[in-house]
Amino acid sequence: TGYVRNYVRSRCFYEAASDSQLRKQILMSYKAIMKSLVVQSEDEYAQLRRAFMGGFTHASILHSNRMLSEVGSADLTSSYPYTIVAQYFPMTRFEYIGNVEFGRVFKEYLDTRCCIFECVFYDLQPRVEFENILSASRCHPGSLSDDAVINNGRIVSCSSCRTTLTELDFDSMVKFYTWSAIKVFDLRVAYRGYLPKALILAVLDLYRNKTELKGIIGKEVEYLVSKGMINACFGMMVTNIVRDQFEYDNQYGWLRAEANIQNELDSYNKNFNRFLYYGWGVWVTAHARHNLFSAIYEFADDYVYADTDSIKGINFDSHMNYFKNYNRAVVDSLIRVCAELNIPYEMCAPKTKKGVKKTLGVWEIEEGYRLFKTAGAKRYIYVYHNNQLQLTVGGLNKSQAVPYLLYKYGGGSASFIEEAAAAIVTAHNLQNPYYNNFLTVARKAYSKAPGSDPVVDECLKFILSIDFDWKSIFDNFGEGLMVPPQHTGKSTVDYIDDFTRAICIDYMGAPAVVNECSSVYMEAQPYVMSITAAYRELLEGVYHVED
Repeated sequence: TGYVRNYVRSRCFYEAASDSQLRKQILMSYKAIMKSLVVQSEDEYAQLRRAFMGGFTHASILHSNRMLSEVGSADLTSSYPYTIVAQYFPMTRFEYIGNVEFGRVFKEYLDTRCCIFECVFYDLQPRVEFENILSASRCHPGSLSDDAVINNGRIVSCSSCRTTLTELDFDSMVKFYTWSAIKVFDLRVAYRGYLPKALILAVLDLYRNKTELKGIIGKEVEYLVSKGMINACFGMMVTNIVRDQFEYDNQYGWLRAEANIQNELDSYNKNFNRFLYYGWGVWVTAHARHNLFSAIYEFADDYVYADTDSIKGINFDSHMNYFKNYNRAVVDSLIRVCAELNIPYEMCAPKTKKGVKKTLGVWEIEEGYRLFKTAGAKRYIYVYHNNQLQLTVGGLNKSQAVPYLLYKYGGGSASFIEEAAAAIVTAHNLQNPYYNNFLTVARKAYSKAPGSDPVVDECLKFILSIDFDWKSIFDNFGEGLMVPPQHTGKSTVDYIDDFTRAICIDYMGAPAVVNECSSVYMEAQPYVMSITAAYRELLEGVYHVED
């Protein structure tokens, strides 16, 4: 985030003004905003930290561990940058309200202010079957009752729990849960507003660069830089203010000194170079989750899987009106912020190299899947309509694992496949033994773009023509799946701090004695898919919401 931090800071303090007097006015105006936005106490900072949550990634309990047909997919275009540009944020210091009754006054705060508060739910029950949105890890330590039912990290039901919420989170809780009683306390409120114009312009410039540079020959590096920078815009907002200090002592090694929280907050508040406010980062993800939850709620029993800014589900065509209405609302919100801050709307909808508008924050329908199966968060496998198999699994390299699954469970004869791959090599008069192993060729075929290598293209075409046993592949994708070390793309590094003497052979075959005070050892690791006993029991007997 360092590069983007420096870039955005320069834009916020000086914009692009050439006149020195105007630059000074811009700087003083922004400094005034920063002076008004401070973290006022240790308790306030702790509450903001508790309220911060990342993206929502989960699989619907109704469809987890099942092979599905005709699953659609949609992505939000630059979800976090959109919230930064067009949605509201706390633009004043938080006012401490304290305890509040669940009634008219509290609801007025929820409707008109940015709110953070502690909330205790009693007899929490699911209002819907298809998803549970409250994470058990976001409950205060010791507050979650022993009878809690957990859905792969998410709370289905419990007698009681305490968590920290924003007004956006609470709005989603009302849709997905019921409760018999609720206690609200330590309420803090702030007035809403758009982020500073200079910050919004900086984000829009990065988004435009990413959009316009994508696919331009000769601009690959610039595209990757712009993409990385816009992705880091959110990260720089939620960097921890209070960090422990680490010092190295020659006698005792690394020592850790706990930070003085109040001193760190004072330093943060008084920092003349500060151009961000921690509370903004809290609301970026709160808005993004709230936007995603609207799609999950719309899909209901058709919802299959969601990950931060994307949703997958069945009966996709029946939900097209939702996408149209949502996108229309996004465009309206962009028009409003551009009109209020005097920003050209074109900056919110730059064009690709083909002249296609890419409007910030809208849902884009992606290519659907002929077959799809998820085994939980960050674990899903799918087949496109052209018979190309892909997967997303945390801890697995798809370019290496996919060919292995085709080879191991696809049902095709190994010798037949290798002979076919060898025939392709012969047809192109290639002597490179690199192509003679099916798994290697298939790996390249599944990881490279079409047109990058004629042999790879022909191999992929051949692979897609094979009638693989998809049921066998999908049946084996789940609990107990084991991928050998040479096909995971996953390595474990061991740090060796002891003195080591060894004989190493260089690339010419010459031996040499090496003496190392410290070293590392890297070894390929296997992958075994497992699930918790509680999640397995939940899958075997899906809960039902009582009428």
